[in-house]
Amino acid sequence: MALPRGNWSSVSSIVVMQDVKNLSISEFFRHYISSKFEYISDKEYKYTQVIEIVYKGGSEEAQVDGNLRQKLEENCIKVVH
Repeated sequence: MALPRGNWSSVSSIVVMQDVKNLSISEFFRHYISSKFEYISDKEYKYTQVIEIVYKGGSEEAQVDGNLRQKLEENCIKVVH
């Protein structure tokens, strides 16, 4: 869940401590997503998202080509105008 730009007021210390994990498993793949907000201060938080997709079907080459592990980190700082 990314926050819209300029919508800082929707971020509270309760929201930014969320750690959400989703796992889907089927016959052909495993799909995992983790999203985490970390409260740093009233003016700063960190958002981390990990996505992992592992294919089980097909050839070994197709599995390697299709497998994915990605990590996104964003540090958000409130700027007063």
